[in-house]
Amino acid sequence: LPAAERALTDLATRDPRLGTDPLPELPADRVRAVLRALGRIDPADDDVLGEAFTHLLGLLARAEGRRGGQFYTPPCLRTLLASLVPVQDAVVYDPCCGSGGLLVEAAHAGAARVVGQELNPATRELAAWNGLLHGLDVDLGPSAGDTLRQDLHPGLRADAVLANPPFNTSRWGDEELARSDARFAWGKPSLRNANFAWLQHILSHLAEGGRAAVILTSGSLAGRDLRERALREALVHDDRVEAIIALPDQLFHNTVIGACVWVLGRARGRVLFADLREAGRMEDRASRVLDPEDLAPLLDALGRHRDGEDIDAPGLARSVPAGELDEDLTPGRWIRPSLDLDGVLDVDAA
Repeated sequence: LPAAERALTDLATRDPRLGTDPLPELPADRVRAVLRALGRIDPADDDVLGEAFTHLLGLLARAEGRRGGQFYTPPCLRTLLASLVPVQDAVVYDPCCGSGGLLVEAAHAGAARVVGQELNPATRELAAWNGLLHGLDVDLGPSAGDTLRQDLHPGLRADAVLANPPFNTSRWGDEELARSDARFAWGKPSLRNANFAWLQHILSHLAEGGRAAVILTSGSLAGRDLRERALREALVHDDRVEAIIALPDQLFHNTVIGACVWVLGRARGRVLFADLREAGRMEDRASRVLDPEDLAPLLDALGRHRDGEDIDAPGLARSVPAGELDEDLTPGRWIRPSLDLDGVLDVDAA
């Protein structure tokens, strides 16, 4: 893809529209360069053609910055989410699927059916193309639509949900929706922030025994908003929060806001807290990636936690009984700090 990459990189440095248009209209010469690069790929090879498309989406996300990131989840986070919940032979749902990256990841991991919804019609087209170019049948519903206001899959009960909702969306719904919607069984979400509207929407679509992995801002774990405090406590005490994972900075192209992963399901009275804030490597000056070796200790701890083992790995992860928790779910508060070989507190890790 060198020709395509050069064309889009050149465009990103010269065209101011990339900062304002969700899907900018590329100049004809750039389109021809991209098509020539893609045209050299055997159209019968779904894997290569699909990966080429995914690569171009990543380039667009980098070029567009904030807007581009709205439809693009970095590959390492797609891998992480699909590893946190069982997707083999599962019905997998993404309620804010963007360009479909998480659904494609789930399908490649063995999902039996992938279902999504996307608000932006142009981005929904990207998701449709993404599925097509990977040789997948992706159910995106009959049209684009706002998931919280217009759920296009109301009867769906998914075995797994993978989601990267928009961060800290305000004005997501009116007071009537927050007051009366049956999805919000654990309490009214804050009208200033959709985080817990998304979590409750996702829980309403989980089948019995299903699990979800959801990326939210770190602010969802603590804060003074009374509704959010009550919702954190309600979800924990109702045994719906299985794990909370703190993520490192600079994983996203479009934001510097701290992020975390909520793993939802049946928690069996305990929550696993994990801290990946120091994990990963810098791919370039602006982007961090998590490699398989960064994820392995976390996935091992989560598997043992699910088997009933009490996890206490200083600096990494710890199982905490739900009865000991309060409304602050920040992992750093519940994980014991690392110690060096001499037993001296490692200030950096703490």
